[in-house]
Amino acid sequence: MRITSFFSFVVLFATSLAQLSSNLTLITEDFGENPTNVPFYLYVPKTIQKHPAIILGVHWCTGTGPVFFENTEYAKYADQFGYIVIYPSAPESQNVGMSLVTQH
Repeated sequence: MRITSFFSFVVLFATSLAQLSSNLTLITEDFGENPTNVPFYLYVPKTIQKHPAIILGVHWCTGTGPVFFENTEYAKYADQFGYIVIYPSAPESQNVGMSLVTQH
């Protein structure tokens, strides 16, 4: 249920943002629980589909959303196909399952 609410927020916010410009935007609105305070960025092309796909651009460990934005072509294809891209930015390792992996 929270995921649905979150994605509804993204689509509504993105629709209004799309009318302004195609920029990477840091989302500062309160969108619900975020215990580790991981920021995220949103890329919305000037023209989006009526029911746009939402792509989650997951970066490498210790990467950031803006660096991933600059070094991938997600935004280029978002401009071409009219989808929205979310770029989370977790500069520290947040792999909560890592201790399970290293035990085996």
